[in-house]
Amino acid sequence: MGVHGNARICALQCHCDPPERAVAAPLMCVLWFGARLVVDGKLTAGELSAFVVYAIFVSGNVGALAGVFSSLIQARRPLQVKTK
Repeated sequence: MGVHGNARICALQCHCDPPERAVAAPLMCVLWFGARLVVDGKLTAGELSAFVVYAIFVSGNVGALAGVFSSLIQARRPLQVKTK
């Protein structure tokens, strides 16, 4: 079947909630593209796994930072209403 067929099957079987799908879809793309590079010999499996671990670590921290920013915006709204 090959890498292309497996990626299509994996995409069709992903029945997740929208927030989970927003995280899973880019990760699947990274894994699919990385697997193609591994098969072509341009990347090792270890390099791909290290990149995926770093990508998950960075995305988690960016998500946490976005949560903090959202909390700051929500905390600022009542102050704006009182001053008007």
